[in-house]
Amino acid sequence: YAGTDPGTLKRVRRTSDGGCLVAGALESASDRFDAWLMKLDAMGAVMWEKRFVSGGAEVFNDAAEVGGGFGAAGYSGGGPLVVRFDGDGAVIWQRSYGGGGYAQALHPLADGSLAVAGGVPGTAWSDGFDGWLLLLAADGTIRWQRRYGGPTDDRIAAIAPDGAGGF
Repeated sequence: YAGTDPGTLKRVRRTSDGGCLVAGALESASDRFDAWLMKLDAMGAVMWEKRFVSGGAEVFNDAAEVGGGFGAAGYSGGGPLVVRFDGDGAVIWQRSYGGGGYAQALHPLADGSLAVAGGVPGTAWSDGFDGWLLLLAADGTIRWQRRYGGPTDDRIAAIAPDGAGGF
């Protein structure tokens, strides 16, 4: 997979058709990383793969099926990055939620929205990162976002619904 470019694999998820969605990054010619998403069929054959390049270092840390297509979350040079793809891998929308930080995990919801978790630079009184949750509408607009943290490094590595309408 991915030709001869060295890279890193961040997440593999089973898809409803029995295949897999693979997220990570591939090294580019300029010694930076390009975010990478690949769809495999049930036999492991590549259906499609996409490199996401915006001029900086990009990585997809997670990806999932959502609303007949796929969502991927990670970071770009300016901060958290979320990209929505159709079923054939074409980009529907892409959003960078600047200010530094990264998106680590993604959870699709039944209405096509996406819950995203990760970390953003801490407040002036803290070191490192604050945990960060973001709820996006199906079109990528922000419904809400929250920071969680104290005086030390705080990050959120996974997200799942709690059954009571929260996460």
